[in-house]
Amino acid sequence: MSLKVVRRITALFFLVKIVQLTIVYCTPRQFDTSSHIILSSNIDSKFAFIHTASSYGIPKVLALTFTDILDKFVVWDNVYFSDLFVNDIKFEHQYVFCPLWWRFVKYIGDHTKGDFYTVLFIGTIIANLCHYLSCIVLYFFTLETFARSKFFNHTNLVKLSERTSLLYVLSPAGIFLTTSCSESPCALLTFIGLYIREISLDYNSFDLINSKVSVRNPITYIISGIIFAISYGIRANSVLLGVLYLYDLYKFFIVNQNMKDSILSLIAGSNMFIAIVISTWFPYMVFCPNGRGEWCDSYFPSLFSYAQSHYWNNGFMKYWTPNNIPNFIFALPTIILTVFALQFYIVRYPFKNILPILFVNILLLIGGIFWWHTQILTRISSFLPLIYWYIASLGLLNVGQDEIKVYHWSVRYFIIWSLLQTGLFAAFLPPA
Repeated sequence: MSLKVVRRITALFFLVKIVQLTIVYCTPRQFDTSSHIILSSNIDSKFAFIHTASSYGIPKVLALTFTDILDKFVVWDNVYFSDLFVNDIKFEHQYVFCPLWWRFVKYIGDHTKGDFYTVLFIGTIIANLCHYLSCIVLYFFTLETFARSKFFNHTNLVKLSERTSLLYVLSPAGIFLTTSCSESPCALLTFIGLYIREISLDYNSFDLINSKVSVRNPITYIISGIIFAISYGIRANSVLLGVLYLYDLYKFFIVNQNMKDSILSLIAGSNMFIAIVISTWFPYMVFCPNGRGEWCDSYFPSLFSYAQSHYWNNGFMKYWTPNNIPNFIFALPTIILTVFALQFYIVRYPFKNILPILFVNILLLIGGIFWWHTQILTRISSFLPLIYWYIASLGLLNVGQDEIKVYHWSVRYFIIWSLLQTGLFAAFLPPA
């Protein structure tokens, strides 16, 4: 990566963040009972944060401005995260928020003796650092993924990698990559895991039909599975990354009939399985020995599944109601871009090594449309690189004028939506 590319990514990154923070500050204060309860109970922490900032020579007006921005960050999922950063779990539905992110921030807060606003500030800084590093890692992952492709020469490959990183700065996930929510750390770990897995494999050909793949470096291959399991501990949607090792197992055992590589895929994938077992077993041991009933008595006693259905009304086609039509419209650009990208990379430009990533995208799309709150696709899709690769490829490959228009409209959508969503988020308006 050249210094010029780093400068471009960095300049765009800071420009986007400054614009987002300005919009949040200028947005009229939202009404949310949960936010009001949390913020009003930590008013002393707010004054202490301002005083501490002033003692470091930061102008009081700047400290007040930033605490006002932090106040407006405490909405939607961040209501739960900001509380868990400083307090222990009180209710069973809080177990839905995977523990590693908020426990990590809480650990740092405890060791810096930080109060509510200090820890919220720390979480926000770490989340933004994760977003920035995600852009950098995505550059190298893109470079590695398409390095042996016959469709890109070296110049276009570098352009593809740079475009992909710049697009990720402008991600439709928008303000969720700026607040202390878990999207940014989840994406960073996922991109690192994908990169490590990619450099661990050896392809004899990139032909979609005839290529064979084998494990070149067993240690890094297994490490990639560990990183994905940690990512699952950050955000639950990372569980879909286990599909990568099921795909590898199929290739190694059925196609290649390579027992050694098959065992390695089982070992790497078992990390995700162990993470799922632990995340299911722990709340069961907390609640079920005391006669909790309901989900404890089911054949597969999963608090996560129960809470998603009971508290958030997730389930097959439960979201398909007339009042949720606007939420489907919010997600429509992401759905369309994902479908276009799948068609692009499966039919027109089939890259063998990204096929398992396409499977993960397909499962994410099906889950978002039929089981979950559909509008969240816009932000949780940020842990996968597919739509950024697709948009970045347009104009670099032999595509028609219609797809060039798709490129320009997609970039416009990224910019406009990032600004609009920021204002809606700060005003506690959908989509979440």
